[in-house]
Amino acid sequence: MTASGRWFITPHAVERFIELTGGGMSYEGALTRLISASQTADLRKQLDSGALLYVHRGTGPRWRFIVAVPSEEGLLPQLITVRPPHDGWQPPAQPGNAREEQPARRRRRMMERQSDPVPPREPERKPRLVEVITVRRIYERG
Repeated sequence: MTASGRWFITPHAVERFIELTGGGMSYEGALTRLISASQTADLRKQLDSGALLYVHRGTGPRWRFIVAVPSEEGLLPQLITVRPPHDGWQPPAQPGNAREEQPARRRRRMMERQSDPVPPREPERKPRLVEVITVRRIYERG
C-alpha cells in the first residue's frame, strides 16, 4: 500500500476512528477513510499545545482531527487522534450569560401562551349542492 494524503496517520488515530464509528470496520478500511478525509478537512485553529485542529465536513459526521506539526522541515504532519463531532463539553454558565437566562425566558413564554385564550374555531361550512346541467340535458331542451 502506498502512502498518500496530507498527514502521516498514527495507529492510535486509526484505532480511535474505528472505536468512534462503532467498531465494525477493518484497520485498512478505516485508514482509507481517514486518508480521503484528510484531503477535504479544513483547518479551524491552532490549539494551545501547538497542534492544529482540522474539521472534516463530508457526508456524515463532522470529525475533528488533531494534527501535530513536525519540528523538522520535509516531514509530514501527524494525525495524532480523532475526536467525535461534539464531545459534549460546554463552558460553565456565567451570571448574565444567555445560556443561564434561556430557561427563564422559555418559562415566561409558556406562561404567556397558557394565559392567552384560545380563539373558538369557526364551524366548517358545508358545500352547497349546485345543479349541474349536462350537455345531454341541453340538447333535450332545444
